Amino acid sequence: MAVFVKWSVFVKWSYSVLSIAFLCTLIERKVGFWYVLLIWFFAGSLGTFFTTQFGAAPWNTGTGASQAALGFSGFGLLLYLFRFKRNYLLLICLLFAIIPAMYLDFKTAGYPKLGHALSFVAGISLAVYFLFGQPSRVQSIERS
Repeated sequence: MAVFVKWSVFVKWSYSVLSIAFLCTLIERKVGFWYVLLIWFFAGSLGTFFTTQFGAAPWNTGTGASQAALGFSGFGLLLYLFRFKRNYLLLICLLFAIIPAMYLDFKTAGYPKLGHALSFVAGISLAVYFLFGQPSRVQSIERS
């Protein structure tokens, strides 16, 4: 069992780092550095906090990489659906990030883990604000 846990943690960590690298590169081009930093900090830390507080051993430890990757996935999914429907590279990166995480969650726990689900929802919430919650630059220029 210990070998399986070590192997799955390594696989999950390496996929998370690659997912973050791919998604951050694509998302930063669209929204800028500060939004990427906000997604990483908010979704990653929120998911990690809930994982360490409420997760069952041995899955209650982590670095926050998979939570941040799923936060970027939630943000990127809404960007793809509402702004960049023909950006297939973004779609491939989203699938690369979401499918292994959900597969490992369902294989090990039988359901999506709380930290992963919460980070995904946090990414979606930040995307909703980015896409629909702030006044457009055109409107702010017209007001002044």
